[in-house]
Amino acid sequence: MGQDGRGSKKLFHDLRRTGVRNLIRAGVSAVMAMKISGHKTGSVFDCYTIIDDRDILAATEMLDAANDRRNKYGANTNGSSEAKKPPELSRLGGLTY
Repeated sequence: MGQDGRGSKKLFHDLRRTGVRNLIRAGVSAVMAMKISGHKTGSVFDCYTIIDDRDILAATEMLDAANDRRNKYGANTNGSSEAKKPPELSRLGGLTY
């Protein structure tokens, strides 16, 4: 018998849950992951989302990086409140997807 007590046979929902976790960890938006996995509501999708300490650490690192970028490319020196674009966004015309 497998560790899950159900034997070694994997169920569809086991694979679906792993797929959702892998999509989210790869940086795919929740909306796109829901479309791929076929979830119609966020409440059901949330049941499939696996969050562990690694995910929380990654989220805090992403926040730190975003704050660092904001601090580095904050307000323009000409007094304008419009933030400067990071170089990688300037090359793309400011478009982000």
